[in-house]
Parts: sequence; structure tokens; C-alpha cells
Amino acid sequence: MSLRLEEKRIEIDGKVYVIRCNMAVLDALETAYGSFEAAVRLPVRDGVSAILAAMLNDYAEDMGWEQSWTAKKVKKRFAFSDMMELDILGMFNRAVVPESIAGAQETPEAETEPGDSGN
Repeated sequence: MSLRLEEKRIEIDGKVYVIRCNMAVLDALETAYGSFEAAVRLPVRDGVSAILAAMLNDYAEDMGWEQSWTAKKVKKRFAFSDMMELDILGMFNRAVVPESIAGAQETPEAETEPGDSGN
């Protein structure tokens, strides 16, 4: 098990942002939407925009940049397909769902009737 956060680098207006879904990003989402559960229940395009805005703001704060992203600014600036290609939602899911749960897939055993050979 690794505690290292997944990171991606993106360039916006000549600045390179390192985006990651850390606890500060999750806190920003919870604060913006009243609860973590409310943030998770957003429609996909709203959720992806909100997550990316929180990631960009977190890195901008780390760098001391006077940049403030909102979900609305993100929607105006980026195509939804570009955000999906960045796999923002996947980064979020991998950050909040334990690997042991995400990797566990139950495959139901095929049930056959007694005497049914399947032929």
C-alpha cells in the first residue's frame, strides 16, 4: 500500500499545475456543498468541474498564486471531454475509495439446476 497521492500535470496559460485529490481538496468540496455526501451526489459535469476547481485552487495556494477557480470558471474554460480525458472523476474515486474495496469484484457463481448439464 502506498500513501503517495496520484498526480497529474496540466498547463494553463503558461503555468503548470500539479493536480491531486488530497484532503484539502475534499475539505473544499465539503465546504462548498455543505457536506461530502452532497458533493458526491452532484451531476457528473458539475462534480467534475467542482473537483477540478478545488484541485487547481489547492495547487495555486501552495504556489502562492493569486488564482481562484470556481466550478463555473472551469466549465467556461474547459470542454467536458477534456476534463473526462484527464480522468478527474477517476482520480477522485481512487482517492476516496479504498483499493481493497475498489479492486474487489464479486462474480456470482453460475447456478445450474440439478441434473442440468448445460447441454
